[in-house]
Amino acid sequence: MTHFVYPYIKTENDYDLKKSLRSIYKNYIGNFDITIIGEIPNWINTRKIVSIKFMNNLVPRVQNATLEKMILANSLYDSFVRMDDDQFFIKKTSLNDLKKIRFLEYYGYDESLRNQRVQGNNYIQALKRTYFELKDSGIDESKIKNFANHAPYYFEKNKFNKIVKMFDLKNEIDSNKFALIFENLYYNIFNNNDSILLNNFRAGFYGDRHNDITNETHILNYNDIGYKKYNKKIERELNMFNDKCDAEL
Repeated sequence: MTHFVYPYIKTENDYDLKKSLRSIYKNYIGNFDITIIGEIPNWINTRKIVSIKFMNNLVPRVQNATLEKMILANSLYDSFVRMDDDQFFIKKTSLNDLKKIRFLEYYGYDESLRNQRVQGNNYIQALKRTYFELKDSGIDESKIKNFANHAPYYFEKNKFNKIVKMFDLKNEIDSNKFALIFENLYYNIFNNNDSILLNNFRAGFYGDRHNDITNETHILNYNDIGYKKYNKKIERELNMFNDKCDAEL
């Protein structure tokens, strides 16, 4: 059984979540259940979906609220797949596909930048902070990888707990620091040597400078900028998910 978990932040009409849920029902190979942790839309069929109301408005940063929801998910399951509402299976996909760990690139920063803000948004600052935490943990700096690959992430309970303890993540939740990128901590510690560069099993991403959907793309992902720029192409892909699924009332 595959446990899909959405650490959900409600949007205006929950459009992405509907399409993402439908994509699982249509294209995932194998038995699964779905858990949504967050503000639950009123159209969710709670007889089919595990729905956990979670509204913590005290956490300073969205990423930290997501971390808290993931820690809760890890307490429920021996393993789970973290999904975001803007991720869609556009081809048949199995758990074995998701277990193959793929990274985007090797990355790093000069030591002189450790305590400085670098060019980029808050996510870039979090990426930098995560790099130095990994470096301080003893990982060879030349082998630190960025696993932000726009695909769902598979986590195992025991490994997850070790990362939480190793980087003291429970104390991160109420912190004003830039959040640590959990998938980079997890996969650099446990899967660095057996990870592969993104190749034929692709997560295609529409963003500011990206339009990399190909015939080999299994998972579609986009951000707000990408949707504004490529909305017609994205909607053509998502038209396969117009029919309601069991997750909906």
